[in-house]
Amino acid sequence: MDALIECDSMFDVAGRLPVEDRFYLDRSGMAQAVSRLSGAAGGELHPVSVASGAHCHWFVGPSVLVFICGTWSELGAVMSPVVQLWGESTPRLESCRQLLTG
Repeated sequence: MDALIECDSMFDVAGRLPVEDRFYLDRSGMAQAVSRLSGAAGGELHPVSVASGAHCHWFVGPSVLVFICGTWSELGAVMSPVVQLWGESTPRLESCRQLLTG
């Protein structure tokens, strides 16, 4: 339950940043995206384990927050895993998106 509360509180923090982007991964892309973020850019992005769970993951870095959620996909729903990015600038979000989509 704590992870759910912490996860929800991260959206309030993210909503204060001026730039937002959202896109979807194919169903098989979530594990690879989490792996890429975990090893990203010399450790610039860090997982927020207290706000993450089995199918939802938060990452924070300098002037950027990343949320990846594949809960509905894992439950067999039609929705693909979603990635949401928030940050101080569009170039920063674009570099995160590029990292995730290859």
